[in-house]
Amino acid sequence: MPDAFAAPNLLPADFFNVNSPRGAVFATSGSGFQVSANAGVAPIEFDNINPTYSSLFTVFSPQRLFTALGSRKLTVRFFEPGSTTPATSSGFGAVFTDVDRPGTKIAYFDTMGCRLARFDVPVSPGSETLSFLGVRFLDDRVAMVRITSGNSRLGANETRGRDLVVMDDFIYGEPTP
Repeated sequence: MPDAFAAPNLLPADFFNVNSPRGAVFATSGSGFQVSANAGVAPIEFDNINPTYSSLFTVFSPQRLFTALGSRKLTVRFFEPGSTTPATSSGFGAVFTDVDRPGTKIAYFDTMGCRLARFDVPVSPGSETLSFLGVRFLDDRVAMVRITSGNSRLGANETRGRDLVVMDDFIYGEPTP
């Protein structure tokens, strides 16, 4: 990920289909997406949003983390890499950091928008912890996933009882038309 597309800058929703063609396009009801900065370039692990976040989050594969801004929800749609041709994948998984409470989940949908399944991400209480959820379908194909992260969106001021969750790596089968 080039620094120009990392915090404090926004990540284009189609970055992983245009700039780095991997067949994934993001959507959110929030204000966009952000990838955390590299040390020495900008504050790491979303400390640009709140200077306490680097004490909450950790990375599975250094240095970048990922989040939707202004929303807890993120949708990933699959395309034939580098094209606008809709595609499907055999499955999808993600690494999450700081899942303290139930509520973080991934829902999987087919090409007709019908939900194939929904799974809760395993809870791993404490700061700077990691959780993983991944599902491979044997008989169905995934056209879209909807990720719900934590119970609060990232922000400058936090309240007690919040569960802030961001993502690290995504893994999915090669999207095919």
